[in-house]
Amino acid sequence: MTETKDMKPERLNVSVSLGETACSLYDIDLDKYYHDPKLICEVEKNTYEDFGADGVGTTIGLHGMAEAFGSIVRYQPKQLRYTQTPLLTRIEELSKLRVPDPEKDGLLPVVLEALDRINTELKGKTAIACSVAGPITVALNLCGAENILKWLRKFPKEVHEIMAIITEANNLFIDEIHKRGASIGFADPVASVTVISYQQFKDYALSYLAENVRYAEKISGESPSLHICGKSKQIWDDLADCGIGAFSVDNCEDLQDLKEAVGERIHIVGNVPPVEVIMKGTKEAIDRSIKDCILKGYDSPKGYSIAAGCQIPYGTPRENIAYYVERSKELVKLPIDVERLRSDN
Repeated sequence: MTETKDMKPERLNVSVSLGETACSLYDIDLDKYYHDPKLICEVEKNTYEDFGADGVGTTIGLHGMAEAFGSIVRYQPKQLRYTQTPLLTRIEELSKLRVPDPEKDGLLPVVLEALDRINTELKGKTAIACSVAGPITVALNLCGAENILKWLRKFPKEVHEIMAIITEANNLFIDEIHKRGASIGFADPVASVTVISYQQFKDYALSYLAENVRYAEKISGESPSLHICGKSKQIWDDLADCGIGAFSVDNCEDLQDLKEAVGERIHIVGNVPPVEVIMKGTKEAIDRSIKDCILKGYDSPKGYSIAAGCQIPYGTPRENIAYYVERSKELVKLPIDVERLRSDN
């Protein structure tokens, strides 16, 4: 929801996490979408017009920066992309790494052109953002999951070299996002303690993510947002320390716990289950989950936005998405009617 500084909001924000997965709603092949800035813009415009999203934008995804370095990404018409062949398969290949040019390498220029087009179409109507994968997530797609998990233990010095180069590359891309006036966000699922240990997060992920976050805040004057899939409770304090302004939490965690842990420090976002509830649930199930999330999050000291716990899946029925958005907007009108939410829940 857009508003001026002098306006009081009428409701809390409602996030619609679609992006590439919205292609299934508009019969657009994913392999064409990823490579065409016009299609990326078209999907964002359609999402905004059809669902009234409180924000639009684009992303280089979890694979885009690794691809710009030289990893090979597989594209298919009806399936989400994935890294097919990582650039580094042996630690001795570290010398291959060259920081990508955001205006020339991989699909980085496609994403930037899409962002320009989205600005032309929707600037002033809704918030516009672009997200970047966190450094440890880029590293996994640059080296392969099995390799990076081994190298964290066997080759710590070399892994730190890889992480430093990735962080530099991310900052160059963040510069380009900022030039286009978009807000900056991060997605870093590999930083989850579902994937790596807490000590590995502290040793290899946190400082590099923090460097990107603080650089984004320095050039934009705004603290960026962050989403992490999977278990993250153990690292919430560390994430708040690194300078993020908002944290979007996976639905495998409890929103009440997040509020109590870091709600006084950061804006919290979440966390209606995207698969079990939004994709596969009935209207009644969606309704119950929305109310439960609002009751847990609405009074968080630094604010709350309702959102799916992760990206809404490819193939989710249009009517479920529309109901989730419409019902959420109705229930987050201010002041929140707590008694109604409790009596209906």
